[in-house]
Amino acid sequence: MVTLHRTANNPPLAVLRCGKTILFPWEDLLTLRKLVTEIPSEIASDEDFPFHEVIPWGISGSVCGIALMRLGCETLYFGTDDWQRLAELLYVGDELLSQVQVAEMTDRSQQSVSYAITAGDMFAFRVPGLKRQQWRIPTRVVEQWID
Repeated sequence: MVTLHRTANNPPLAVLRCGKTILFPWEDLLTLRKLVTEIPSEIASDEDFPFHEVIPWGISGSVCGIALMRLGCETLYFGTDDWQRLAELLYVGDELLSQVQVAEMTDRSQQSVSYAITAGDMFAFRVPGLKRQQWRIPTRVVEQWID
């Protein structure tokens, strides 16, 4: 079973569990999403799949499925279903919107969007490498928030 949670730390940390558990900066989720987008779940049965990297992440084939590695963390192993679940958790395929776009779409203030993200009521990816926090929100999250 694959799970993904955000800690209350500031800045937040991600807790990813697939057999074992790893903890890493929340802002690394965007690069993990990019990696998951590039790697089809079918390679879980290809133990000879070559190493592929989207820094700070790397994957390779293994006898245990897709081996997901991150420097300083345990290696997690994903079967086909687990990799597909991770893609769902990372909203692979969804367009990512800015807070301004979400506020315009929902007729709510940008401040209420920001509060929903901060409070953990709205899933959002933190854009890495910026001094000021910027977030990207998947379209499915916005649709759920509207309901």
